[in-house]
Amino acid sequence: MGIKLKTSYLALIAVVSLALAGCSGGGDVGQDSKQGQTSEAPVSEASLATAEDVAQALGVTDFAQSASGAPGASRWGEGTYEGSKIQIYEFANDEDYAVFLDAVKGFGIVESRLVKVGNVVVSVQDQTKTDAVRAELE
Repeated sequence: MGIKLKTSYLALIAVVSLALAGCSGGGDVGQDSKQGQTSEAPVSEASLATAEDVAQALGVTDFAQSASGAPGASRWGEGTYEGSKIQIYEFANDEDYAVFLDAVKGFGIVESRLVKVGNVVVSVQDQTKTDAVRAELE
């Protein structure tokens, strides 16, 4: 039990550090790798059932599942989205997602800084890209 609790806290620390790094503004402003491309058809929520589905839909590079746990999450992973670190979490249900939100709220992470589609939640280090992620997944 102690190891599981320790890995949950390590995952929580990773979430918090990404979120706090996003508070500082963000280096990649103005760099839009999709600029000039035609928009694709909207992605259906049913096709975004897993973290891998969401990572693929967003074009996340080097996406890898984490071996550690995160509060409430069934599993999670991270990769790179348009030059910024991104974390994608899967939850079994809304109650587990509420556990996650409760665990991270003390660190200033609020739901408006996350993008939720079905039971998958995305957190982008560079918060200036959150709206772009939301638009791609809606």
